[in-house]
Amino acid sequence: MNNNFTVKTTLTKKLCMDCAKYIIWHNPIFICFLIIGILLLATLPGYILLGHSFSEAFSLSFGFIPGLALTAAILAAPWFIGKKMYQQNGDITLNINFNDDELIINNSHKIMKIAYNDIKKVQQTNKYFFISTRSADTTMYVLDKNTFVIGTAADFNIFIQQKLRS
Repeated sequence: MNNNFTVKTTLTKKLCMDCAKYIIWHNPIFICFLIIGILLLATLPGYILLGHSFSEAFSLSFGFIPGLALTAAILAAPWFIGKKMYQQNGDITLNINFNDDELIINNSHKIMKIAYNDIKKVQQTNKYFFISTRSADTTMYVLDKNTFVIGTAADFNIFIQQKLRS
């Protein structure tokens, strides 16, 4: 198995948006607030089903407007977060080298070295790897599975899981 992997990726708008969607839709707190918003939204149709007119139902369902605002905020959050990510870090090209001892990140401004024991978790989807660090300001690196210059995504998955266990 290969013990050296290199990823060269550019932080495109799509990559930032996909990362933001992942952050939101895999966070139980955001999902909880979305459910609360939907339940508050359901008060209006609930009163209508109980036989009240629309105007009566609207005045009785005090949670409808906050539910609408909460649901809209949660549904729009990935777009706003992705846009902010892209504005701060967009179009930066990252070269990330994974070797036996550490990962080396070169973002053309500075070079950072991160030990494998500083990696908090690695998660993946069918398109991306999400690597989170343990530092005070947790950083998430998003690796597109199609951007491996050296090595393959399947071999990398085995390699990184072994490094995290040791």
